[in-house]
Amino acid sequence: MVKAIKEAEVKALVGYENRWSPVFITAKEAVAAGELKDIQLIHARLNDSIFVPTKMLSWATGSTVGWVLLPHTVDLALWLSGKEAVSVHAVGQKKVLTKMGIDTFDSITATVEFEGGMVGTFSSSWIYPESIPLIYDMRFEVLGSHGALEVDLRDQNIHKMTSRYSHPPTLGRDIYGKPVGFAAEMLNSFIDNVKDGTEPLVDLEDALNGVNIVDTIHRAVVSGGVLKLEK
Repeated sequence: MVKAIKEAEVKALVGYENRWSPVFITAKEAVAAGELKDIQLIHARLNDSIFVPTKMLSWATGSTVGWVLLPHTVDLALWLSGKEAVSVHAVGQKKVLTKMGIDTFDSITATVEFEGGMVGTFSSSWIYPESIPLIYDMRFEVLGSHGALEVDLRDQNIHKMTSRYSHPPTLGRDIYGKPVGFAAEMLNSFIDNVKDGTEPLVDLEDALNGVNIVDTIHRAVVSGGVLKLEK
């Protein structure tokens, strides 16, 4: 895909919308300013309700929770740290969904070593009960030698208690018929790229690097060993 896009000389954007999220932009600025000094650890959790593989995505059997969710957290780790991945160890579980006739992983957890000794743990599951307040659950932590950052997107700042409890999402929604939020800003940014002839924020080679890491995670799940990243 990257080769075809470059040969066609067209604009393309990979939808890593968290790069437009105010909380992650703030995190990026803090890391770039050296407020945390040397990053030692990154812990990332991105989970979905079981609604996603059983009702929302008819093609869940042909994919994995790793391909649906891990690219987002892996991209954030690469973007925030600026470091290259070196090796991967990963495990996956198949228990709940296979009993429902959906032959795919319930969860995948990976430990990724980066250059300079930074370590990232990435965990994603999509068998959370449908009763969770949001369809997704995301937490992201960065630990440096002189500071730390924690992002918790479970709480959307409003708590609604009617026939059931929920905290409706406020990070992205329609306001008077117009979509707002960081996902909408990502699309607006790409429209500007096309209109003004500028380059999209997500570099295709960077995105391909993230895909390579997620692919290696899947191969490490199967092999059960530690795999080196191949260029």
